[in-house]
Amino acid sequence: MVFASSAGQSSPPASERTGGDESAATGAHRELVVGIPLLRPGTMTADQTSLAMLWPNANVYERLFEMDEQFQLKPKLAERFEFREPNTWRFYLRKGVTFHDGSPFTARDVIFTFDRFVRRGTNRVNAAEGGTVALDEHTVEMTTARPNTKVPWQLVDPFYPILKAGSDPVNHPMGTGPFKFVDFRPDESLRVERYDGYWDTPHAAKVRSIQFRVIPDGNARVLALKAGDVDLIQEVPREAVSELKRDSRLRVVVSAAGGFNAGYVNVRGRDEWALTSDRRLREAIARAVDQETIVRQIYEGNATTTKSLVPSSIFGPHRDQIKGPPPYDPALARRLLDDLGWRPGPDGVRVKDGRRLELVLGSGFPSPEVQRPMPEFLQTQLRQIGIEVQIVEMSGLSALVSGDQLRCHLWLEAYGASDPDPAGLFRFFLSPATGPVGAYGQFFGPGASVDDPIQRSLAAADFARSQELAVQGLNALVNEEVAVIPLAATTKMWAMKRSIEFTAHPATSQEQYYTVQVR
Repeated sequence: MVFASSAGQSSPPASERTGGDESAATGAHRELVVGIPLLRPGTMTADQTSLAMLWPNANVYERLFEMDEQFQLKPKLAERFEFREPNTWRFYLRKGVTFHDGSPFTARDVIFTFDRFVRRGTNRVNAAEGGTVALDEHTVEMTTARPNTKVPWQLVDPFYPILKAGSDPVNHPMGTGPFKFVDFRPDESLRVERYDGYWDTPHAAKVRSIQFRVIPDGNARVLALKAGDVDLIQEVPREAVSELKRDSRLRVVVSAAGGFNAGYVNVRGRDEWALTSDRRLREAIARAVDQETIVRQIYEGNATTTKSLVPSSIFGPHRDQIKGPPPYDPALARRLLDDLGWRPGPDGVRVKDGRRLELVLGSGFPSPEVQRPMPEFLQTQLRQIGIEVQIVEMSGLSALVSGDQLRCHLWLEAYGASDPDPAGLFRFFLSPATGPVGAYGQFFGPGASVDDPIQRSLAAADFARSQELAVQGLNALVNEEVAVIPLAATTKMWAMKRSIEFTAHPATSQEQYYTVQVR
């Protein structure tokens, strides 16, 4: 599948891509080439395209609101909002904004976008088809199908780009962002160009065009950068950071901690997958994991230990109430397994009733390549308390689902807060008792102890109260139930030619390619 708005895809020679006689101040540089680990072609068949989501967010689309570096709400295409009880939100839209074809951004585009959320089933905000109406060209009211007290915060999520009314985002993506779409080749490349009519002049793109080139292997991305085939690479392999920092031709940019890596535990498995349904076994696993060693050895200091899955700033004044996972204590982990009747066998792997204590670890999101060597590290740590771990590499959780069973005991995921809603991420761990849920809740949702505070946080109109309840849900998920084991608070690492300047946003999917400039 190839679709394009202009012909031509091959990358020009490095000598023609950047520099030359053209000024950085004018943003007239030639094409910049960015090496990325993957494109997600499946998302290019829905409204929420890869152009506004992960790998990459190419700054083609914009949303009504965004999230700043401190994970706080800030205006974008909407300048402000008002809440009108019980479930109506009024948005005052920014004037003077145009789409990439030059047409003005108006209330009509917001209505079109929200109605498509409903029809396509990507409707966390509870929009109702026909529930968004225009009061004038730059004022809309959205009445949700059910009360939702967090709409503006949820609209920060990159799943909610504003589309041009009547447009076809699959074949002809068109947004209001600093770059406009040129062409896309699944598993190969994506190309965008600077939009000279961009409304936010101080944040206009500073390069003429960007080609995102897929280079799945991290070491291959590093070699491409060293050879000059690409100008900047995303997801720098952790083991390559020190080497790159020593190369005088290159520089490494590390964001503040904004993401996480964590192990999700199958708490609802049956039969052979029921081992981790026992909370005491889950605690033993958590106590065998040494976050400090993970930060030092795997991330080489480019991460921090963490008690949470999302930055603590999201929880405001209640951040000090976060308990975190059971502390690292392998001796206590062994005693817990002893108490459960698991005794060391001849090879050190514990045995009970003739069964070896063997767990399957699925790795992982966003890709097995990005996760390495975390699975092997966990395998070693758990082996030290008598648990054998089999590693299965899959790019998505769905590949391990058979019927209503998840065919692994642990799942590795590296992600981060996609919006500043205090309970936004934790809603994925609501159990089936709350109604229809996705795979995460179906397998990793422990039940009422998490369900109750998270549902109340999502419903709370008072934002501070919502933050407090979200912390209660986090504590239940991580500390009381041990359904999630945080491994590290992660940074985003980029490497580039020394002539390139780039600002790394700490939030997952909030890339700021408009900041790239060549000195």
